[in-house]
Amino acid sequence: MPKDNRQRNIIIIVAVVVLLCICCSAISVGWYLLGPAVMEEMSRLASSLV
Repeated sequence: MPKDNRQRNIIIIVAVVVLLCICCSAISVGWYLLGPAVMEEMSRLASSLV
């Protein structure tokens, strides 16, 4: 019985790690794609405020 519980815990940990990796890669890809546009928008806002 404890063996099954440990196996389930390992599966949960692996699933969490995989989800974290997917989220991190999605965020980095989003920043890579949206970064220049965001920076341009920020600089435009900053120049309009000054």
